[in-house]
Amino acid sequence: MKIDGYSLLATVDCAEKPSAIEKALRTEGYTFGLGTLDNETFLKNYLHGDALLDAHISGADLVGLCASMKIRLLNGNTQRTVETPRSAAGPDLRFLLLGGAGRAGDIEELALKIRPLPDKMLAATYIAHNLETAVETLRIRVQNFNPPAWVRLTLLDDDIQSDQARLSFGFEGSAKLCEGQFDDFCAACATGFTKTQAPAGCPDGSHNMAGAPPLFSDMSKTHKPEIQIGIMLSWECCAAFMREMKKRSAGIYIQQCVLSKAYHHAALLSLRIYSSGTRDWIENEAHEISELTKKDGGRVLELIDLTGERTNLKNIVPSDPLIERIRRVI
Repeated sequence: MKIDGYSLLATVDCAEKPSAIEKALRTEGYTFGLGTLDNETFLKNYLHGDALLDAHISGADLVGLCASMKIRLLNGNTQRTVETPRSAAGPDLRFLLLGGAGRAGDIEELALKIRPLPDKMLAATYIAHNLETAVETLRIRVQNFNPPAWVRLTLLDDDIQSDQARLSFGFEGSAKLCEGQFDDFCAACATGFTKTQAPAGCPDGSHNMAGAPPLFSDMSKTHKPEIQIGIMLSWECCAAFMREMKKRSAGIYIQQCVLSKAYHHAALLSLRIYSSGTRDWIENEAHEISELTKKDGGRVLELIDLTGERTNLKNIVPSDPLIERIRRVI
């Protein structure tokens, strides 16, 4: 990795994991600022992600993060793309390459836009008495322009009948602003929540936390993750969908559904399907979840094969006019 502190760019290998890149940057006092990336997925998987470019961050954020890319074209030649200052200066090839699943070429190297580490980082974890309280509190704070830098909302998996939820969140920025936003969010959790002694990722109980925790915790070593799904749902449908995923996980191997990013009108949910020994079953389950998403008015933004053995995953997603237009372009 090469870090240019003047232009605030870091040249990285796309075969690295975001966790390794972020760790190296933080030792030098920098960050690339996207804590919602799954730390165990290779960066190249995000760059080549099928359908809508990326799941844990929006396509626009991902394109804006890439100052330039080194591409190995299908004919074997290499070429470097750069960010165009205006659309009149010519087409921005980053939009063509990102999310293209390698159709136009293989992305080998990336110049990431970085920024200095924030002055302050605060995090906390609360247990909500019921899921609706957690979802509604998060929605109100986001719509009142107090969104956290990262968020993790999951149903507790200790009891299939339990409706308690774990809400972890973090803020970062200038010391005064970060403390004010953090205290305001904590005040909103004063009713209907119980604060845990140690925030997620802070075993010593400290509120100082470097970045977001991983999206997924370790599952049973006898069952490996096969498919990861990212879903965008309206706030009204989040609680019911998360409950349905928890019910299904009682009899099949599904990683608990995680609300991983909050927007003004919708939220991003992520889940993983784990191996049960039957290949067709995994694909059928992914198809059913995609259909449930469509029924709830949501959209599948990400469908990643974590094994590298499947080539027909895009056929699992219900037909979506927007996705089809993007596929025709790339």
